[in-house]
Parts: sequence; structure tokens; C-alpha cells
Amino acid sequence: MALPLILPRRENDHTYAIICSMTERAIKPKQPVKRKKKAIKAAKVDTPQPNSAAEAAIFVGSLGIIVYAILVIIRTLLAIGFSRASGGGGEAVGIVVILFGVNIALQSMLLLKEARRVDHYSQRIVAIYMVIAPLLLILLSTILAMLYRGNGSCIHGDDSNIACVFISEIHSISMLASKPLFIVSVMGSLYLWFLLRRKDKLFWIYDEASKNKVANEEIIERSKSFRRIGIALMVITVVLYIIRILGFMPRGFISPDQGWLQFAILSSIDYFFTSMIWVLFIIAGIIFFIKSK
Repeated sequence: MALPLILPRRENDHTYAIICSMTERAIKPKQPVKRKKKAIKAAKVDTPQPNSAAEAAIFVGSLGIIVYAILVIIRTLLAIGFSRASGGGGEAVGIVVILFGVNIALQSMLLLKEARRVDHYSQRIVAIYMVIAPLLLILLSTILAMLYRGNGSCIHGDDSNIACVFISEIHSISMLASKPLFIVSVMGSLYLWFLLRRKDKLFWIYDEASKNKVANEEIIERSKSFRRIGIALMVITVVLYIIRILGFMPRGFISPDQGWLQFAILSSIDYFFTSMIWVLFIIAGIIFFIKSK
């Protein structure tokens, strides 16, 4: 047994040093620490997949941009011609508007060139339909004009009909909103250039080597044929509308004096649009385009 050792207290020393006996303790050797290996999880990269519905919306919007560009250029040229005839000015503004029409026509070509692009679907759709917002307003006004006649009577009844009054008000509002929507179109064009100039573009490429192993050739051919039919229906509508614009441009109307063949062709095209057959073509084209997936 070990006795404690007490040291004498010195002056100005208020501490005692007490050394107590210590018992020996068994000290376990330090065990090696096992470090848990952290499981490294592979980062999953979400690869965008082709979306037929979004591609159809982009394709229709691209064709709409072409039509809108032609309308902008032709209307501006006519406005400049009338301005010169009346001795007015505003030619500089007209040239700027024509350049804007050429600009969006170029954008539509780039969009059609990037038909197999699979990234930023929603952003591109928003930008495209911002560009053609005035064209959409024109189409809406055309449809409403067919439901409501300009002389104050309605196809489905007189002015006392609530539906006729509502259609008339919507038609008037749509005509007033044409100029502000041009600013929306300019902003949409700028945003579309931003998306077209991005460097992180992704395109889907059909692998000829692997498709024979996975998919049936008949299904592949049927999908391609659906896509071709959908594109053809929508392109036919746009081409006929451009012919209609160019045919009505000299006089603003068609008559047999232009030649019976030209009169028959333009009358058929005009009936194609006034009877709303073009809407069925567009809807059928979109359905075929979506079914091509």
C-alpha cells in the first residue's frame, strides 16, 4: 500500500501537492479504426428523350413564322408604296420592319434545320409562339369574323343574342391588340436567338446498327410514313396560304379577268380557308406527327 505524500505548506503558497497512490490500470492497445468505405453513387444524368408532341408544336410554329414573315414583308412593302404615292415618309421604319421579317424567316429555317433537337422544348415553344403572336391574333380574328358579320348581324342570330355580342367584343379587342403584340413578337425573336445560339444542344440520332436488333422494321417504316404524312398536311396548308396571299395582293380580290384558270385555283384555295378545311389539315397533321413516335 502506498502512502500519500504531503508536502509542507510554504509561506505565500496556498496549494498543496498531494501525490496519491495510483493503481495500475491495464491499458488496452488501440485497435485499428476501420474506415467505412463510402459508396460512390454514380450521378444519374437525365438524357432528354424525343417528344413527338413538342416536336409537332415546334414544327407548326416554325411554319407559322414563315407565314408571318411573308405577311410582314408584303404588308410593309405595300405600306411603303402607298406612303410614296401620297408623298409621306416613314420609309426608314418600313425598312426596319422588313429586316425584322427577314430575321424571323431566317430563324424559322434554323428551327426546321434543328428538327431533331431534344433540349429546351418548353423554352423554344414559348419563344416561337411569342414571335407569331400577331399571326395567332389574325387567325383568331378571321375565325371570329366568320361567326360575326361586319354589318352588325350574327350568323346565329341578331345583336340581342349574348353569344353574338360576346364574339363582337372579342373581335374588337383582338383588333386593338395587334400593335402591342408586335413588341411581344420582337421580344420572342430575341429570346429565340438566345436559344438558337446555345452551345449545349442535344440531338437524337437514329442508330442504324441497333435498330434492327431492337425494333421491328415494319413499325419503323410506319412511324416514318406517319411523320411524312403529318409534315405534308401542314406544309400543304402553309403553301396554299402563301399562294392565297400572293394571289390577292395585286387587287385585294379575285375576278375572272385574271384568267379562268387562275380564278378557279384562287377560288378553290379561298374556299379551302373560308370553309375552315385548313384547320382539319393542321389537326390531322399534328395527330400524324405525334403518332410517328
